[in-house]
Amino acid sequence: MEGNEVLMILKKIVKGIIHGLFMWLIYVLTIPFIVNSLTTAEIFTVPTFFELKWFLIMLFFIIIFAVASALKHRPYGVLLNVFGNLLAFLVLVKLLEGGLVTISVPVGEGIEVYVFMDLRIVLYTIFIVITIPSIMISVYESLKEIDEHI
Repeated sequence: MEGNEVLMILKKIVKGIIHGLFMWLIYVLTIPFIVNSLTTAEIFTVPTFFELKWFLIMLFFIIIFAVASALKHRPYGVLLNVFGNLLAFLVLVKLLEGGLVTISVPVGEGIEVYVFMDLRIVLYTIFIVITIPSIMISVYESLKEIDEHI
């Protein structure tokens, strides 16, 4: 391998790492934080950076997108990119408890009111506005680059 090819692969890997961090920030931190801010009570625990399981999820996203970026000219890169985007959405569904949330609000002495919130419309919107376009863009870019190399 020439030095130029190694540099190109390293650039792709760095781009994939940045993409993985970006996906982690959007799906695991930002969207649950916005949902918490828009509701009357803190329903969800927004994960902190230093919690081990969320750190491992972040590393997993980074690895998926770094490998997908390095394999961009091959079909495996497209599949890994699509898998990473769908996995990010599934992590969000887990964080938002499937969209159906029950919270208890204390009203008085020993009296609690249970509030049911249907957040499925939020999940549908995120899937339509963020997940599907990111999958379509990654597939289009990968197919375009594969076509250019043929």
